[in-house]
Amino acid sequence: MSQKQMYAPCPCGSGKKYRFCCHQKKRAQPTLRQKAAFWAGASPKSKNDDLYGGMDNKVFAKAYETCQRGLVFMNRGDYDRAIPIFRKAMSVSQDVHTSANNLAVCLFVTGRIDEACDVQRESIEASTFENPFGWGNLAVFEYIRGNEEEAKRCVDTAVGMESPSADASIKVCEALARFERHQDILNYIDAGDFGDDSVVCFYTGVAAANCGDFKRAKRDLKQMKPGCFKIEMARRYLRFLNEESSPHTVMGNWPYLQHHEICPGDHIRGAIIRDEDAWKNCRILVDLCEDLLNDPTDDSEKPMTFFSRARHPAAVDRFWAIVKGNFGPDSLRIQALQALQERGLVDPQVPVKVLIDGERREVELAVTRTHSDFRFTSRLPRKWESRYEETVRQMNQQDEPDWESAATTYLKVIEAVPDFFPARYNYAITLLNRGRKEQAEPILLELVEQHPEYLFAPSTLLQIYCDAERMDEADDLIQAISMPEETHPLALVAWLLAQYRFFTNVGRDEDADRCLQQAYAIMPDHPRVKAFWEKRRH
Repeated sequence: MSQKQMYAPCPCGSGKKYRFCCHQKKRAQPTLRQKAAFWAGASPKSKNDDLYGGMDNKVFAKAYETCQRGLVFMNRGDYDRAIPIFRKAMSVSQDVHTSANNLAVCLFVTGRIDEACDVQRESIEASTFENPFGWGNLAVFEYIRGNEEEAKRCVDTAVGMESPSADASIKVCEALARFERHQDILNYIDAGDFGDDSVVCFYTGVAAANCGDFKRAKRDLKQMKPGCFKIEMARRYLRFLNEESSPHTVMGNWPYLQHHEICPGDHIRGAIIRDEDAWKNCRILVDLCEDLLNDPTDDSEKPMTFFSRARHPAAVDRFWAIVKGNFGPDSLRIQALQALQERGLVDPQVPVKVLIDGERREVELAVTRTHSDFRFTSRLPRKWESRYEETVRQMNQQDEPDWESAATTYLKVIEAVPDFFPARYNYAITLLNRGRKEQAEPILLELVEQHPEYLFAPSTLLQIYCDAERMDEADDLIQAISMPEETHPLALVAWLLAQYRFFTNVGRDEDADRCLQQAYAIMPDHPRVKAFWEKRRH
């Protein structure tokens, strides 16, 4: 029943509003749901046998009291001690399904989501009473497991039941919130009896904001009591509403859940270990990454690195929203565009307009695909591989490498395995660092001619041309390089940065920006990329 229907004239003809007439009478009569649920105020110690619908008072009391002991530990966060107590309560009576509900929650937060589902389903089937909290639980569990259609069925079942308590109403609201069913939250709460609960008011306030009813949003959020775990979110949202602004979020919406509510960490770790590919296809990964991006206290761009791994269709909607909108820094929009290109959803030959430095600019991304496991040639024999890789590591990471020693290693590898051309490139680098450019340049030229796909060689050669101000030769080199279909990200970034330097030197600013944007999209944490990006921003 909608809010409008609640305040319509009562069908009984009394002349009063329905909410203040027959609805009140209905509330005064205990339903079977209210009889079975202790959270609705049914005390097992009551002498009113009718309250329990003919249930055995002693059995009900024992189940209730056992469940209460479990709640003590659950409320402390000691789930491992609560679990066996709830199991014991269930063994006393299945009709006190609060025991099963709480047991399922404890199993869920400790990463045992499959067992939580089994417990909840068995309890629903065994109990003689409707259990909207349990169905809400199942909706959340199935959603997180990636079974979205089953989750929708569960939440629809829960919505069709009368809520026996504020807790049940909150659980159903949580399930609806995950599907962004804002109006359904308002309709469900307005038809029930627990619209004045503090957490319920949070859900209706946020739902109203998402529906554009800002007057109701402010009214409901103001009803929240101090000490409620949602109070800080409510205060932040009230500030936005009073300023007639909106939260700066990826989708421009008002989120309901805090990060720790979206999915337990134990489940995330377990899901990745069990089947990482299946985890990437779950909607919950999108929700987690979106929440990290929405976090106003986190200026980090790292969540986008995880976001780009998500394969659920909802990720694409988020990427497009970022690309076309003004959320976050410029770099985030470039990374989102890169994620779309990797999925084949952006034609690399067609520029896309993206907000950069406060203006909509056309951005082209690199056509070449990158892969961190890409190899330019076959592996070295085991005899040489570890020695060669250790020399490369020292050359790249030490402040003052031993260039003479490195050169000796590379020459030995060249002699032993002549076809392993990366050793020739690294030997040329040792020559450059020992001031022997005239010997290094012919080696690099030969590599460009024989292995044009090895972008490290033209990158270094282009740097040599720029240092010597041989700009015509540099331009000819850029025109001569045909981009490979796939390469290592470090190689592509090296080539893009070399071009960035050339285009900057000759005043071709748009081309320079294009190269830097592409490099940033591929490796935003690369030290030289970060340095150039920060310099460009300032």
